Amino acid sequence: VTEFSDSEKPYDPASFPPFAVTADIAIFTIIDNEFCLLLVQRGGEPFKNMWALPGGFVQPEEDLDDAASRELLEETGIESAAHLEQLRTYGAP
Repeated sequence: VTEFSDSEKPYDPASFPPFAVTADIAIFTIIDNEFCLLLVQRGGEPFKNMWALPGGFVQPEEDLDDAASRELLEETGIESAAHLEQLRTYGAP
């Protein structure tokens, strides 16, 4: 039996609930008069090692703001954003 670390486990879509909500966080700033966007490198499949916005699945009974704050902390170590606002919701697959 082959054992994998969490980031090396093969991607199995069946391991996720059939309906899931995600929260992705866009962090903007200006450094030396240049507009910057925070990206993270994905640690697991799908799209391992590709650049992405920090974010992830909303847990059952978790509201979107709490999910966004939790994912931001988990993926970047940033404890809180100066301003957190829901800019857009996408509902169609």
